[in-house]
This record gives sequence, structure tokens and C-alpha cells, in this order.
Amino acid sequence: MREMSGELFSWRTEVYEFVSKPIAIDLLFGSNRERNKIEAGRPWREIAADWEPEEQAFDHRRHAAWMYE
Repeated sequence: MREMSGELFSWRTEVYEFVSKPIAIDLLFGSNRERNKIEAGRPWREIAADWEPEEQAFDHRRHAAWMYE
């Protein structure tokens, strides 16, 4: 959408979920990391690939909480 909209595109900056800072997209992502990558023009597959080490670390941690395997 950002690419198709060109100069007309902007991130939502009004209050979202009673929060004014950070902006809505950063609040939804949990940080400004993904927004910055999108603004830098990185493709979504590359952005998603960056999550893999975090997903693997979470997968490893969650095994400790399993009662049965």
C-alpha cells in the first residue's frame, strides 16, 4: 500500500488505543524496527526472515513450560 500510494501515504499518527507515542504501527509491531525497514524499502520476505532467530529462541524457551511432548 505504501508503495502504491506514493506521496499520499502516511503512517497513522493520531492517538491509538489511548496512546499517542509511539505511533500506531510501532505500537502494533512492538517497536519501530519493522517500520524503519519498511521505510527503507526492504521487501516483506526479508523483514519476516529477520524474525526467524527470535522465533527459534521463543520455541526453545517454550519447551521448558510443556508438561508433555
